[in-house]
Amino acid sequence: MSDLGEDTKLLVIQAAQDLREALRPQQFKLAFFAIIVGAMSSYAAIGFRLWVEGTQFISFGIGGERLIDHVQAMPAWQVVGIPTLGGVVIALLLYLFRRPDYRAHTVQDVIAHAAHTGGRLSFKDGWQSALINATSLGFGASAGREGPVVHLGASLSGWLSAKLDLDPAAGRSLLGAGVAAAVAASFNAPIAGALFALEVVLGHYSLRAFAPITIAAVTGTLITRIHLGGNPAFIIPDYAVMYFGEYPLFILLGILSGLMATAFMRGTKYLQDEVERLPLPPYSLPVVGGLLLGVVALYLPHILGVGYDATDRALKGELSLGLLIALVLAKPIMTGVTLATRFGGGVFSPSLFMGAMLGGAFGMIATMFVPNLADAHGMFAIVGMGAVASAVLGAPISTILIVFELTGDYQIATALMVAVVFSSIVTQSLLGRSFFTMQLARKGLDLEGGFARKLARTEMVMSQIRDDVPSIPGNLIGEELSASMLELDSNAATVVDKNKQPIGILTYRTIRHITLRDEGEASAADLAEDVPILKPNDTLERAIAVMRAGNHIFLPVADKAGYLGVCFARNALDAYAAALIAAEEEAAGERG
Repeated sequence: MSDLGEDTKLLVIQAAQDLREALRPQQFKLAFFAIIVGAMSSYAAIGFRLWVEGTQFISFGIGGERLIDHVQAMPAWQVVGIPTLGGVVIALLLYLFRRPDYRAHTVQDVIAHAAHTGGRLSFKDGWQSALINATSLGFGASAGREGPVVHLGASLSGWLSAKLDLDPAAGRSLLGAGVAAAVAASFNAPIAGALFALEVVLGHYSLRAFAPITIAAVTGTLITRIHLGGNPAFIIPDYAVMYFGEYPLFILLGILSGLMATAFMRGTKYLQDEVERLPLPPYSLPVVGGLLLGVVALYLPHILGVGYDATDRALKGELSLGLLIALVLAKPIMTGVTLATRFGGGVFSPSLFMGAMLGGAFGMIATMFVPNLADAHGMFAIVGMGAVASAVLGAPISTILIVFELTGDYQIATALMVAVVFSSIVTQSLLGRSFFTMQLARKGLDLEGGFARKLARTEMVMSQIRDDVPSIPGNLIGEELSASMLELDSNAATVVDKNKQPIGILTYRTIRHITLRDEGEASAADLAEDVPILKPNDTLERAIAVMRAGNHIFLPVADKAGYLGVCFARNALDAYAAALIAAEEEAAGERG
């Protein structure tokens, strides 16, 4: 009995400690700040949407999302001229804002900040990017509005994190709250908003992150529904899977969706790379892109803007097979042109658009062989919409929920899930990345892998630079070289050239060996061991790999100004291990 009483006492004490930890003031503060972030992000999303519609009303003469019929009735010179004029406006904004990379920022930049800066984004960058993105969409850019709204919501939460001086773990949680509220406000989808923030932006699930993110998503949804209503984005007929024999068709559609998503992502990267090689000034690119958009819109006005009008028609089975196939081919190309030529916008809506067109076309072709599917074109459009979007975004769970909440249709849940699984398998097998991680990889940021490894990769060599190894000029020879090495309080030195750039490593043992052989005419540069040179912004993961490959105890670190010091393998390993442990604790809910 005494043992039982002691065990019970220990359990009670442990439970009390867990409760105290869960209810610590930090969590209540984050919950309160999440409400503020949710409100700010939702109003920012509403403002962004109004700016798009206002710009569209000024440029095309009509607000809202019903743009296709209006554009078809416009003179050809206006259809071509409006996106071209939009390119001029975007070029002016890029010039006035002095954008360092000549583009507006979206979701991939939020992911990078979540990993590198603890969720602290620049509010200036946020509103400038939002203005460029919204103006681009108002002039017909073939892109989405959800990604830019995510960046705007994240910049608001990042600004608040900086004002509150939150630690990185808490800052990431608040960043996720801003993202969740922005997605929830954009799609009227609170569940999907919360999971998108966890699945895509943060890359991990924990109770401490989930609580503020959920609160912000609900807050954003409530405010949006008060002002814009609670109807889903697409109102569609009721569809249902009639018999099990349809599932092979959903598997095939999932495979085709994965192939299309892969082609879109590779094609966009190809266009971006090729456009950067063109002998054109960066500020001229939006004008060229606008002209191309206008020319294509003469024949396919469906590609202009966010594209919800065309997507809605595909879901209702109102588009012909020929038009669906044309849009399947045209939309990914024009979205790639939009992004490559520095127009603003995201890829979420285009992914839904492409999936809906692919699914609709697939459904029509399937009915030629399976007559019982004659009235189910829209069902395949819904399934295709989710399958392509999940593969592009790398977010199967949140995409499934977004499609459910967008359409309000849960009757085809299993069909959608099957297609999403196969599209994700195909994309991961062929590409191994989502659109966002591919864009980051183009900038040299590899954030693939688990949450812990992703955060550990953000640890830089600059944090581990030490001055234990002094430098000597490379032109020293003979006795002067021997005397210099004797004067150093070190067994080794980094040999540098006249520009203070490292040439290699020279040890005292090497000097003694040369002196004993009476070969003292060789210079320090001649005697130095050629070793890799690290940069201060190299990751510790890369530094460790380089040192391990060459069996180096340490390596020199230098920037453009010259030699900075050395990074020891032991210190890099210790710091990297500490970063991994801290990230695992955060993912498990033990931090933040």
